[in-house]
Amino acid sequence: MGKKKNTSGEARISPLFLEHVKMSSFGKFSNIIVGPFSPGLNVVYGPNEAGKTTLNELVKGVLFGWPSSRGQGNSYRPESAERVGSLFFRDSSNGEVSEVKRAKNSEGITVPTGLLADIDQETYNTIFALTSDELLRLDRHNEVTAHLLTAGSGTGSSPAHALDEVNERIKQELSRSAKNPNSVPNLTEERLRLRELVHQGREEADALRAQEKMLASWGPRRDLLAQTQQQLNAEIEGLKTLRARVEEIDRSIEESRTSLHEALRLEDEASMHEGEPPHELAELVGLSREDQYQLADSLEDFERRRAKLEHSLDAARMDAVRSQSDYEVFAEQAKAADSKIQFASQRKVKLGLALALTLLMAFAGSFVLYSSPDHGGVSYLIAGVALVAFALVIGAAGVSIALKPIPGEDELDEELKKRDWVVQQDKKTVEACERSLRDFDVQVVSFLEANGLKAAAGSLRRARRLLDQLDDYHTSCTTENLNHQARSLQCASIRKELAECKNQRVELCRKAGFDDGASLEAISQAIERKEQDRAKTAAAAAETDRQHGELSERLAAALSSTDFDEAKFKCEEVEARLRETYRRLSVLFIAKRSLEAAIAEWERKSQPEVYRTASRLLSQMTDGAWRQVRMNAQGELEVIDAVKTVRPPHLLSLGTRQQLYLSLRIALLLSAVNVGRGLPVLCDDILVNFDDERRAQAARALAELARYRQVILFTCHSDVAALMGTVDPRSNLIQL
Repeated sequence: MGKKKNTSGEARISPLFLEHVKMSSFGKFSNIIVGPFSPGLNVVYGPNEAGKTTLNELVKGVLFGWPSSRGQGNSYRPESAERVGSLFFRDSSNGEVSEVKRAKNSEGITVPTGLLADIDQETYNTIFALTSDELLRLDRHNEVTAHLLTAGSGTGSSPAHALDEVNERIKQELSRSAKNPNSVPNLTEERLRLRELVHQGREEADALRAQEKMLASWGPRRDLLAQTQQQLNAEIEGLKTLRARVEEIDRSIEESRTSLHEALRLEDEASMHEGEPPHELAELVGLSREDQYQLADSLEDFERRRAKLEHSLDAARMDAVRSQSDYEVFAEQAKAADSKIQFASQRKVKLGLALALTLLMAFAGSFVLYSSPDHGGVSYLIAGVALVAFALVIGAAGVSIALKPIPGEDELDEELKKRDWVVQQDKKTVEACERSLRDFDVQVVSFLEANGLKAAAGSLRRARRLLDQLDDYHTSCTTENLNHQARSLQCASIRKELAECKNQRVELCRKAGFDDGASLEAISQAIERKEQDRAKTAAAAAETDRQHGELSERLAAALSSTDFDEAKFKCEEVEARLRETYRRLSVLFIAKRSLEAAIAEWERKSQPEVYRTASRLLSQMTDGAWRQVRMNAQGELEVIDAVKTVRPPHLLSLGTRQQLYLSLRIALLLSAVNVGRGLPVLCDDILVNFDDERRAQAARALAELARYRQVILFTCHSDVAALMGTVDPRSNLIQL
């Protein structure tokens, strides 16, 4: 079906290769450009968290879409921005650079011609994007191998893809989904439905011809039902009017009864409250209005007189308090004067001492003056003059104190007696005023008792209040009489209105054919019976009209309807479409058998080369410990060691199993060199579980692959980066 790739000649690498990667906003990185990458082997070296895995995921995300952020895995979505990245591919044949940029998955990307034409996301992730975890397995290796090998067959399209498309089209032709109206099941169901419609159309035509005869006999019945309906409507409206009027009359009767009951209750309460006046007004009830006014004037006169007596008493008490205060103040001053008299006797003694001291100093000064001529000194003269002057000053001070006047004790006693007499007189005045007030109160009590105000207990204010109560009592008696007359008239009016309502109700019930005392429930039951009759009549009329209308419409539609002809035409059309679908389905089954045979022949020829290359690479990596990779009769992968021991992959050690699947993937990529030629092979630290010797051999295998494809190896181990430079001196080292 195509040419097999020859790996023995000169390496042929794609002119289109990835040159730069730009992380505009991806993960924790932004505005970072990594590159340039060369067409062959590239080693990206950097410590942990430098962005190697992030760079790897960005390449896959730009090509096939960002990972979903709903799962548990890392979606590399920035906290406050959208994921944005670009891949720059250079075409070495013409020097042009194409940017493949992705922002949102829904917006899509624009890629260089043929870059993704023969590869899908699953195949790329399985074969082109290698990690340590991916090297532990190769799920559905037969299917992946077939897709990859046939995609590189050199034909216009992959036979495996063509077979998938044929199977999908067969599935659609046999699908019951509404999206495939031309599928065999849907067309078969549509044909059955249309045949049923044609059959029903024939039956309906026969039934309509039979029902046409019934239509003429329904006219008189419709007229009778309409007449009965009108009569029932009139009777129901009359009964509803009667019920509304009776309800209104019953409300009036109930309201009148309630009003009459309330009026009688008020009358009873008023009668219960009528009786003797309050006991404190018993002696005053017989007073006329004239006597009541005269008594009120007398009370006002007594109040004015009492106010004058109280004022005189208050004035006398104020005078008594004032005179008592003056007396006490003067008594305090008299005590102070006695102290001054005692001080005067003491002053005389002091005056005598001052005079004696004056004479003594005057004598001393005179003696010094007389002695100064004998001593002939000025100082004696000055001392004598000073003593004489000081004696004169002391003598003058004593005389001044002695001449100061001091009041006499007799005068103070006389003034104190006068003031005490005034105090006594004021007290007598207070007692006289109090006696007059008590006499007046006795006179008031006698007056009040004599005029029926004994309950006032001698209080003019209380007597005034009793007169006010007497006035209120007379007013309430007058009001109660008026109310009694009004209630009597109201009761008479209510009784008359109540009788009229009862007579009116009896008359209405008799006219309608009910008993005199027919209840609202009886009238409502009669209305309900009439409404039931009307509903039955209306249902019968509606059913008759419906049947008449339906028959009329059917007969009218039958004359102009083309549904029967359309159903027959559609049925024939569906049968033609079904025949066409069977023809396409036959072609697809023939194509399927041809493609399956072609793929089987291609696998028979191509797969041995894949397993031979994988066996060579595995033997190279394991230094001949494991020499052959093959697929058994059950389609399962197995390996053979140097002593012909056969083992399945899951029984191999971790490192050996990774070396097996790495060999198989490299063999697939070498055998299908035309598939995904412009896409880089991404290897994310896949050599960490290899020992030094096997790591070196695996590095040589990657260098061999780099002769045909662009390989980018990500590692955080400096010895791995150095090893790759050793096995391929032309490798390109990029440090993050």
